[in-house]
Order: sequence, then structure tokens, then C-alpha cells
Amino acid sequence: MGERASPELIDSIRRELGLDDPIHVRYLRWLGRTLRGDLGRSWATRRPVLESLVSRFPVTLRLTVLAFTLSTVLGVAVGVTAAVREVSGSGYLVRPLLLVGQSLPVVYLGLLLMYVFGVWLRLTPISGIGDGGLRYFALPAATLGLYGSVYKARMTRAAMLEVLRQDYIRTARAKGLAERVVVYRHALKNAMVTVVTVLGTGLSALLVGSVLTETLFGLPGIGKLQVEAVWARDYPVVMGCLLFEAATVSGVNLAMDVAYAWANPRIRLA
Repeated sequence: MGERASPELIDSIRRELGLDDPIHVRYLRWLGRTLRGDLGRSWATRRPVLESLVSRFPVTLRLTVLAFTLSTVLGVAVGVTAAVREVSGSGYLVRPLLLVGQSLPVVYLGLLLMYVFGVWLRLTPISGIGDGGLRYFALPAATLGLYGSVYKARMTRAAMLEVLRQDYIRTARAKGLAERVVVYRHALKNAMVTVVTVLGTGLSALLVGSVLTETLFGLPGIGKLQVEAVWARDYPVVMGCLLFEAATVSGVNLAMDVAYAWANPRIRLA
């Protein structure tokens, strides 16, 4: 209501929003409405929170799918290559690069890509969503994808190194199998439990961790909605965003538990 709002107006708004009730009463009221799909209304726009989330979700989903695809392909490929060539020159080169990449803040990486590809080379837009074309998602997806691929590469490399030292891998090579078959059909398949875990946590992180990227590139997704709500102290929207993030993480973790059985037959038979 602003700093000049009268005490009477403030009291009437508090009664309208139910803020004069005890906190446990407000929580139970909010929980009951949430179970019915009613997340309340925005204090700033008076728009239903669920409607705002639904309208912003396609942008976040598209960004997440693009970034997840890039990070998975790049991370697994680099991790497998680094493990196979552990004792070669390229293997020694990959490790410090992965360490540097893990330490690089996502905001700095995004600004670097914006300057190189958006300002210097002028290949892609640096902000906004425009007509919703793929070129507007190129830099944000590359930022999230490159940042997420580093962790996946490190974990894939560690899992592959452990598997490659097993006796059955030595036996497969002694049988004269091609190195490609040994690596991808035997080693990677048995390292998939760790890889699936990394992919699951990475997907959750992308869905709920796109706040900085969406804000930096001006994408109207759920992450940017959450930042706007925090600045406006729009608590119903903030709680709705947090509830969405918690449900996303829980759903992805459940899907990963199901994927374990596919990746490791011993879990399926247990």
C-alpha cells in the first residue's frame, strides 16, 4: 500500500488477506486450498498464482529440455573419453579443465557467452524471448548446459574409472573384443546407475536452478517470476514457486528410482 497508507487501510487489507489470524490458522487454510489446487492470488497483480505458474512453465520447460540434452550429451561423452584416456595427454588435460569449469559461476559464464556470441559476433539475441524462436534460447540453454555438463562429466569419469578396473572388463579385453564394445557395451552399461543418479539430480537442478539464467537473459519463466515476486514481497507467488520446485524434485527423484531398475537388472530382481 506504500509508505503513506493509512492505518485503517492497512488493517482492512490485513483482514481481507487473513493476515490478522494466528500463523497455524493461516497455514492450515493455505494447505487446504493447496490440496484443492488453489494457490491463492498474487498480492501485486491479483492474478491466481496457479495461472501465473502455468503461463510461465512452457518457457522454463523448453529451456530445461535444451540445457539437459546438451549437458547430458556433452557431459557423458567427455566423462567417458576422460576415463578411457586417463593415462594419455588428453586425459591429463581434461581434469584441470573440468575443475575450472566446476568453479566458474553460471552468471559469469552467461555474461561471457552474451559478449562473445551476442555482442561481438552478433549471432544470437542476448535478452528476451522475441517470437519464441530457438535462437532466443540458444545462449541461455548453452549457459545452463555447459555449466551442468561439467559435474556430469566428472561423475561419469569417476564411475567409468571404477568399472574399467574390474576383472570382467579385463576378461572382455582378453577375449579380443573391440575397445568400443568393451567401453560402451560393458563398462558404460554397468556405470549407468551412477550416471542415472547424476542425470536425475542434474535435471532437478536445471528445473529449479534456472532462476539466475532466466533473470540474466530476460526469459519470462518460473525462475524470473520467482525473482520478481521476491522483490515485490509477493509471498503467495513465492510459496507457489517453491511448491512447484519441491514437487519437481520429488517427481524427478521418483522417476530416477524407477530408472535404476532399467539401468541395473540386479535392482529389478531384488
